[in-house]
Amino acid sequence: MSFKKTLLSAGIALTALAAPIFSDAFSPAQAGEEKTGFYGVLSVGVMNLDDPDWDTTVSSTAYGGSADLDSDGAAYELGIGYDFGNWRTDLTYSVSEHDLDSCTETKQSAACATGGQGSGDMKTFMANVYYDIETESKFTPYLGAGIGTTEISPDNIKVAGTEYDLKSEDTTTYQLKAGVSYEVSEKVDLLGEATYRKYDDIKTSTDVANVEFNVDEISAWSFLFGARYRF
Repeated sequence: MSFKKTLLSAGIALTALAAPIFSDAFSPAQAGEEKTGFYGVLSVGVMNLDDPDWDTTVSSTAYGGSADLDSDGAAYELGIGYDFGNWRTDLTYSVSEHDLDSCTETKQSAACATGGQGSGDMKTFMANVYYDIETESKFTPYLGAGIGTTEISPDNIKVAGTEYDLKSEDTTTYQLKAGVSYEVSEKVDLLGEATYRKYDDIKTSTDVANVEFNVDEISAWSFLFGARYRF
């Protein structure tokens, strides 16, 4: 499924689920009390990928094991959304890079190593909904959830002496967020948030004919700091 189709489906689903809530947010009792309107957000931080499992079959021989992935540089996220009061929704795009630091092969006890070329990255589109928890201060904790799609480009891997260039693959992505914002002015909030993402399993082709890799149990934590600007 393409990025656009998956993102559109996610946006429709979240809108349908949140419609009754947003309707309440526009009630006369709240309209004069809550800040509403469009906003943009930009955040930067780190993403830590949990170690996924992998398996493949080469010439009728099954191989499999786990991969140790390290982040490579900063992770970035930008988005645009609408604030209904206590409830918000937005669309975000994030990018992070990672390297295969090491790997193990457990089915055949074969050698497994990082590839000599290539680097991995993840490009994610998400549709999100948030609930802002009111306080008597400029600090506003919030919780969020989202669904979307990620293009995963795995790093090269070498198994039993052969290096494989794993191709990019799209996968459905889910996330939960928890954060806090601080009101700097009427237009600007600073924010810090933690995000847990879970990715559906992928099957990716390689540069070797008839060899595919299954990558399972893909998940990640990210910790981002940024700013939200109200238009």
